[in-house]
Amino acid sequence: MSASDNLSNLQFGVEETSEGHPHYEAYAYHPEHGTIGEVQLTQHPDNRVSFDYPIYVQPNHRRKGVATQILSTVKKNFPGHTIDPVKFTQSGKALFNSTEVPQ
Repeated sequence: MSASDNLSNLQFGVEETSEGHPHYEAYAYHPEHGTIGEVQLTQHPDNRVSFDYPIYVQPNHRRKGVATQILSTVKKNFPGHTIDPVKFTQSGKALFNSTEVPQ
């Protein structure tokens, strides 16, 4: 992994994508490559957050902790919410079950 691929160089966040609607995008932004990972989220009235599709990470940035950090960012930004893993792949479900919210 080159210095430019180090996770410390990435920005992670959750932004509301449409005003007045509970839809969000969680992302990983690389200063040289732009958005390298993302997922769309829906917040439901019953304190549940669902992923509209599996977390996507560009192929040349996979297996470097990007999806793990996106998932941690989602968990941190939606405390007290249940995250519905229905759109997770098998490896995504394993990641979800093993990812803890950083303190």
